[in-house]
Amino acid sequence: YLSLMRDSLLDFAKGMRKAVDTVDKNVRLGTCATYESWDHSGTTPIEIAKAFAGDTKPFTRLAGAPYWAVGWNRNFISIIETCRQQHIWGKDSGVEMFEEGDTYPRPRYTIPSKLLEAFDLALACDGGSDGDLAYLYDYETKPEYETGYADRFARIKPLREEMQKIFANKKAVGVRVFNTPHKIENWDLPSQLVTKISDFLQRSPASPAAFILSRNTIPTTYEDSDFPVLLYGENAKYIDEDELKNGTILDIVAAKILQSRGIDTGLLNVENGSKVEGLASTRIVGNTKEHYLYDNVYIANASASHIKKIACKENAEIISEFHPENTPASYYYENEKGQKFFVIAYDHYAANIVPNPHFENNYCRQETVIRAIERLSGKKLPAVCKKNPDLYMLAAKDENSMSIALFNLHLDDVFEPEIKLDKCYSEIRFVGCSGTLDGDTVRLSDIPPYGSVAFEVK
Repeated sequence: YLSLMRDSLLDFAKGMRKAVDTVDKNVRLGTCATYESWDHSGTTPIEIAKAFAGDTKPFTRLAGAPYWAVGWNRNFISIIETCRQQHIWGKDSGVEMFEEGDTYPRPRYTIPSKLLEAFDLALACDGGSDGDLAYLYDYETKPEYETGYADRFARIKPLREEMQKIFANKKAVGVRVFNTPHKIENWDLPSQLVTKISDFLQRSPASPAAFILSRNTIPTTYEDSDFPVLLYGENAKYIDEDELKNGTILDIVAAKILQSRGIDTGLLNVENGSKVEGLASTRIVGNTKEHYLYDNVYIANASASHIKKIACKENAEIISEFHPENTPASYYYENEKGQKFFVIAYDHYAANIVPNPHFENNYCRQETVIRAIERLSGKKLPAVCKKNPDLYMLAAKDENSMSIALFNLHLDDVFEPEIKLDKCYSEIRFVGCSGTLDGDTVRLSDIPPYGSVAFEVK
């Protein structure tokens, strides 16, 4: 099927190119990507763009738009993270890439401009693409009918330029996210699906970082990093073992796959004593609580179809437990090779498209993941800011400075946020905000809902 899809799409693109060439070989043809373009179609937007291009420069509009956060009920942070991931998949390909800054169905009484503004600013700081195709006018009416998108886009131009300036020529730093675009072909499906197959496989290209990291204000990168790697699900089939050297955050499917590859992740079996192979269909149902042992806090409503009953080795350190099942919910483990793992007992790709925030985004989860990252790698995160839901953070460094951008993608204000840095700094420059620097601590002015701010320290 995948081979047939690839051949059909490439033959179509080449045929279109041939037809256009009979008129003008200088006319550029490109492709609009969707998430499934990276996996389900047997090819990639990069390959298709080159087939369309002929002798011209190939281009593609990437997948992921501001309106998806409303019309498609996807979390806004996951859209931004998946765009950043596509930047890396297309890096050095010779293909011009730009964002899908779409405000469909338009105008602003359906999709607010703030979504476009935050989307544009975050991806401008990331700097991985060639720009943003911002949809600023309503296609169904006169241009003067809705000028609000254009007015606001122009108004944030100074902020965009200043944010881009402090992020320019810096490398993104944070937890490395490992996600390969081609997983469908070799995917081991569970014996029981709790959602329809199309929804299940649709998640393949999406970034696994969005919920456990980015919604918890933990900065990420999609390239090499000194910090641990986030490795979920089928991606564990494709990573080289030496890439686990800085520690690894695993879901239970990735832990199982690494075990099958001879890498000891501390996982034994499921609660009923069956072999690990039975793990895929063994799940927890009902009103499960998660008990975080360090803080002695119980979080209710953690139950979901993707939570698993597991058992781990005696020398694993249990970080949290499911109750009333009394099984590990997360654990820390170091094997005889010195490889370190933080394992969370759930199947990320079997989770709902909108996962359970009681499970992934409660404040104890944020705390335990931050502790685990710093314990796995022996390094402090570039910046830490706790207990502000959906406060999205980007971090980048060069030899002498670090830039941090914060996007409050939540309806609550963030009041005077305190950001703990990885070390002491002596100079600071604020963009879109004011504040103070005291060694390794930055205190900022309030960030309103869907507000965007940044600072650079030296």
